[in-house]
Amino acid sequence: MTDEARWRIREAKADDALALAQILRRSFQDVAREFGLSPETFRWHPSNYQDQWIRDDMAHGITFFILEVTGLPVGCVGMTTPREGACEMKHLAVLPEYRHKGLGKALVDYAIARATSLGLSRLDLDLMAANARLRRWYEGMGFAYTGTRTVEGIPFAIGSMALKLPELLFAELAEDMREAFVDYGREFRKAGEPFRREDMLRAEADWPAYIRGRLDFAAGRNLPEGCVPQLDYCLMRGSQILGTCRLRPRLNEALNVTGGHIGYDVRPSERGKGYATLMLRLALDKARKLGLTRVLLTCDEDNPASARVIRKCGGVLENEVISPRTGKPSQRYWIELSPPQL
Repeated sequence: MTDEARWRIREAKADDALALAQILRRSFQDVAREFGLSPETFRWHPSNYQDQWIRDDMAHGITFFILEVTGLPVGCVGMTTPREGACEMKHLAVLPEYRHKGLGKALVDYAIARATSLGLSRLDLDLMAANARLRRWYEGMGFAYTGTRTVEGIPFAIGSMALKLPELLFAELAEDMREAFVDYGREFRKAGEPFRREDMLRAEADWPAYIRGRLDFAAGRNLPEGCVPQLDYCLMRGSQILGTCRLRPRLNEALNVTGGHIGYDVRPSERGKGYATLMLRLALDKARKLGLTRVLLTCDEDNPASARVIRKCGGVLENEVISPRTGKPSQRYWIELSPPQL
């Protein structure tokens, strides 16, 4: 059941309010019984949640994410608008019949990844201070208990917990990244994805030759005829590569059709968490510093996720062409760059 081929997490829309309210009500019934909560004693407990309350939460800046198993909504988590380097995780819930299958942890991991991709340093949460079992569960994932408080109108003490988020590094591909890069390529092959397969296999077979070639491309040295310089970047979390990004300061005729100035990919297990958007924004900043005033990005028409990332970063669709490489329709987007901040 926890196989990612059978479940997915997506951002909720206003139309999902009813499903979210149902998940919260069913998921928190056992908590309400255990601690003697009722609509009379605490109306605003999640066990009483209504779809209008979800819409109100969304209007006040809470973003919800739904976990679906074979298309059925079975869990959710909410995140507040970031403030002062942190955001709060709220309304974590999994339907009773889907518990103890790793889905709750998957939702927490997703929230952690989203917060990390936003460059935040801390993820906060509140819980009932008396719920020792839940506190231990969060502590097992690295959250630390930071204090207890009372709030007028709430008939129980509130416990606060916080997780220090890992720092991300956007660094040029370097000689000491062999192990991380090989591991990155193996995950693509394990997922059955052919993208960059030959490139990854060359890196694994002869890393010194591979990295020497990539560094030559970055410096514009010994380029094969018709090729242009390319800077290779990796988005790192500790020693793990989350994604790679390629920045080309100028285009040739082929890249002006498909390929463009910037390309990126995210390891299969880390997709949908905001890392592609983060990498593109960081690459755009690098492009500004190189003096570029506009950049071209392209993606296949059947890749709506990549198109959303490009549009989110300011991409404006110019046209669609047939890619000479894939034979598929390819969309060409331009992003205008403001001068770099001094």
